[in-house]
Amino acid sequence: LISHRRQNGISTGSSALISSLYLKPPVSRGLPQVATSASQRASMKFLVFSAVLCVLVATGTAQTAKSPKILAMQNGLGSMLELVKDLTVATNDVISDINVQAAMKNANNIITAIKKLYPVYGTTNTSGVTTSQRKKLNTALNAFKNAITALEAGLSNFPISPANLSSQLKTLHNAFLGLGGSVVPL
Repeated sequence: LISHRRQNGISTGSSALISSLYLKPPVSRGLPQVATSASQRASMKFLVFSAVLCVLVATGTAQTAKSPKILAMQNGLGSMLELVKDLTVATNDVISDINVQAAMKNANNIITAIKKLYPVYGTTNTSGVTTSQRKKLNTALNAFKNAITALEAGLSNFPISPANLSSQLKTLHNAFLGLGGSVVPL
């Protein structure tokens, strides 16, 4: 099967999977096309990357026995993924002017929950990793914290700027993926 795929120009790598999932335009199957905003497309890309990240965590955890501290950080990443997904939905509701007050309250509650997960990446759990891994993890965590703080500030600025919120959300997604990239290989 693999050789058949290679002969027909079909790659079996993860980058091919990602590109086939969201980089190619959707094929119309007789269903009405729904217009999507840039923030919705960005959210979909984030969700696809998040799914790939979950697969990487699951396969990485299944292959080797890891210390409980590393497992705690990887489980924290999974919890954070769910919260970032919910934060994305709430922020997109604010951007789209859908029940803004409730969406802002929800977003702020989610941000509070995310901040409660920061100690998972403290010295107690990172003491068992190499200095270079710890440095990479701390850099990624600080970028993620800064992105959360910027989004939180963007949600409290009035009048709300959809363009700024979209940019801050994209920065948050990139920072989260950076954090995932530093936690998964542990």
